[in-house]
Amino acid sequence: MYIKEICLEGFKSYATRTVVPGFDPYFNAITGLNGSGKSNILDSICFVLGITNLQQVRASNLQELVYKQGQAGITKATVSIVFDNSDRSRSPLGYEDSPEITVTRQEILPALEKLRKERMQYMQWANGNAELDRLKRFCIAYEYVQAEKIRDNAVQCVQEIRDKILEIDATVGKMHEESQEWKTGYQN
Repeated sequence: MYIKEICLEGFKSYATRTVVPGFDPYFNAITGLNGSGKSNILDSICFVLGITNLQQVRASNLQELVYKQGQAGITKATVSIVFDNSDRSRSPLGYEDSPEITVTRQEILPALEKLRKERMQYMQWANGNAELDRLKRFCIAYEYVQAEKIRDNAVQCVQEIRDKILEIDATVGKMHEESQEWKTGYQN
């Protein structure tokens, strides 16, 4: 039994469905440019076979195996390995009649985590709005206090003007009396 083909979808650097066929029963070499995903093919084999030490596939948790950790809209990593099972003498028990055996493993980003993140973002937005409302109330209260000061100053200015008018009226009255006295004193 040997690997016949590997199908990767959403696994590490393989965003779209990618089939890697043409494995040889005896010897295989994976070649390609730097950053083309050669080691990710080996990581996918380890993933399907149930690796428990994630450091060997350069990940700290299974969610890191999903393409861009779900940020590109891909929420699951799926890897299928098709084994050639034509040699019946080496077949696993119960699979002697199957010419191929497909083993698939899938990691789905938890929707609960996404909901928690969205809830946290909403709570930050709501807290920001509450803080904004509180600041608006402070601004309104400040403007009210300023308006009260302006009103008090205006009332005080009006009172000062009234006092000056009364003082001027009193002065005018005295001058009028004095002028009347002068008139009567001058006429006599």
